[in-house]
Amino acid sequence: MRSSSAGPVEQPSLPPVPWPRRWTPPQRSRFPLAAGWLIIALAVVTLVNPAALEAAADEPAGVLGRVLGAALVAGFGTAIILIFHGQRHPVSPPRLINAVTLTRAQRDLPDDWVHFFPERRRGGTMAIGFAVLALLMLGAAVSAVVVILRDPTRDIVVAAFVAIVMGLLGVFFGWAAIRMTIGRVRGGSFGQRAMGLALGRSAVLVTGVELVAIIPWTAIRRVEAKALRLGGRRGSGGEVPTIVLHLDPAAVDADTELAAATFEDSPGDPVFTITAESSDVHPWVIWAALTFFADPARREPLGTTFAQRTLASWAAGVAAVDRVRRR
Repeated sequence: MRSSSAGPVEQPSLPPVPWPRRWTPPQRSRFPLAAGWLIIALAVVTLVNPAALEAAADEPAGVLGRVLGAALVAGFGTAIILIFHGQRHPVSPPRLINAVTLTRAQRDLPDDWVHFFPERRRGGTMAIGFAVLALLMLGAAVSAVVVILRDPTRDIVVAAFVAIVMGLLGVFFGWAAIRMTIGRVRGGSFGQRAMGLALGRSAVLVTGVELVAIIPWTAIRRVEAKALRLGGRRGSGGEVPTIVLHLDPAAVDADTELAAATFEDSPGDPVFTITAESSDVHPWVIWAALTFFADPARREPLGTTFAQRTLASWAAGVAAVDRVRRR
């Protein structure tokens, strides 16, 4: 099998396609980690406050309740630290692999060798952090239910609201922890079909948990960079870089058209959206590869070690620039 390290290694160079204007420059925010440690510090200060402990001692189970409350707050801060500590920035180059390893071989593939941009294998601490949040939210929901059962006349509306909200949040965070665990298994276990984006000479291949989409280059009308706004103003860190492939419905198969139907840009113009920052490869390299090789005259080297060395040099150049930017 061919390897991405075959042949001489080219010197790092920036991609020939500029960083999209719609994307904000990647920045490393230390605020979430600082907020997590601040929450833990406040919980400890509240717990060891002598005056508060003395007042709590006069009530039944007052000290125990105060300890449990401080532990709940400290656990929330710990979960925040685990989640954001587990966010790794993309640094790897794509890999040159046989396309058969990306599917269950249920149909013929247009390319034998492809350049694979794997989906990022989330850190184990992130999955643990979401699991901790799930346990904390579900524990708070159970506590609210206990309050209702013990004294139905005492703040039943507030307790019921807390139980419902905390219960739903607990289920959501638990689902996130399970999905991340599945992704880690899929991304790091031998024999498991990997997830991500692959570029071949004839087509673009996208594999997910259940999705296998083959998009011929001839079906891609244009490639567009967009920023999915999660809230807040531009540049506030609430934007997710995405790459939108505008497709020709007549040139894609039924499975790909069904997958693209989730992202309808306009009637008769299906699009396929790729979350650029979900890969182990830098978003700039993914964007440059899709736009650069969209030109048919440039696709001939795809699937060879020559194109792999070119992509690896782009990744090394971007990584060098990114390290300077994040300092």
